[in-house]
Amino acid sequence: MKKRSYSFAKGAIAGLLLIIGIWIAGQVYEGQKPGYSFQPGMSISEPQIRKVCEAIGTFSKEYNRRPDRLEMLTAGGYLKPADLFDARRKDTLAIDAQTGRFATNPDVLYFPVLRAEDPAEMVLLCTVLLAEDGGKYHVILNDGQYAALTSHELVMALNLTYEYIGSKVVVRAINEPRL
Repeated sequence: MKKRSYSFAKGAIAGLLLIIGIWIAGQVYEGQKPGYSFQPGMSISEPQIRKVCEAIGTFSKEYNRRPDRLEMLTAGGYLKPADLFDARRKDTLAIDAQTGRFATNPDVLYFPVLRAEDPAEMVLLCTVLLAEDGGKYHVILNDGQYAALTSHELVMALNLTYEYIGSKVVVRAINEPRL
């Protein structure tokens, strides 16, 4: 058997062609990560979360407090149930007559224990799932300001909010007389 001899030039060309092939494949599949497939979550939009914030503000002016649950806003006519859910949701958005709650949880997280006088940087409302890959989370801070946060920023803001609730709000609830 004769041994084939390969020259350095042939090996270099083969290596270069391999690198070019990998580069072309990378350009074709740009932005896609192996084993990663983004699945859009149910999430309300920025206009929807702003509308929920306005409804909470209107409710607060009328009753001198924030609503205990988001269902109170729909029951009082401040919002339509669809305002609290992703437009792609196929579920029924009706309120269960026995429990007074939605059959499906709204696509927004609400912290009703926060009062208007609590620190402005606390999270009052936020989305917890992303509707689009690379998107940001919609957040309404306690002072009514809108913020679009990355996942890291949202985790930090939620940690701050949970710490505040645990240290101040629980103590306030224990010390205040019940009506």
